[in-house]
Amino acid sequence: MAQQNLGVLFEVYGEACLWYAFSLTKNRYDAEELVSEAFLALLTALPFLEEYGIKFWLFRVIRNRFLDKQRKQSRWQRWFSTQTVEKPVATPLEEVIKDERYQALYRAIETLRPEDQELIFLHYFADQSLQELALLFDMSYSQTKNRLFRGRQKLKEVLGHEEFPEI
Repeated sequence: MAQQNLGVLFEVYGEACLWYAFSLTKNRYDAEELVSEAFLALLTALPFLEEYGIKFWLFRVIRNRFLDKQRKQSRWQRWFSTQTVEKPVATPLEEVIKDERYQALYRAIETLRPEDQELIFLHYFADQSLQELALLFDMSYSQTKNRLFRGRQKLKEVLGHEEFPEI
């Protein structure tokens, strides 16, 4: 029974979780591993979760597992892995971002602090509400709103006067 529910939940939330994990790791295989770990943890936690909170719970598990893995790596390993990682020929993100305007927008988002990148990604690309983000980042609603505003302002500065699609 739980395995059938897990399959349905994977169909519903799997893609969003993969995109979120990919935004953190910048590596498809690491992202897939994080999503697999999150759904494995969901199997044991499923009886205790409310239906409306599952997506938020999955995002939180993915983020926590990512941060745990980052802490385990030494500074040297982290630096070395960022210097030697070869990008795959065609990542899922590159397939989606074919238009030049989206590539410029993505590059502009990469100039932000990692916390702001994650906040903007979750709000605009993963459709998380400000209230959910405030819970995820352990901040007040107004702090979350202010950080999102400042991130958008920084994006406007980086992008200049070019016309871009709505995020």
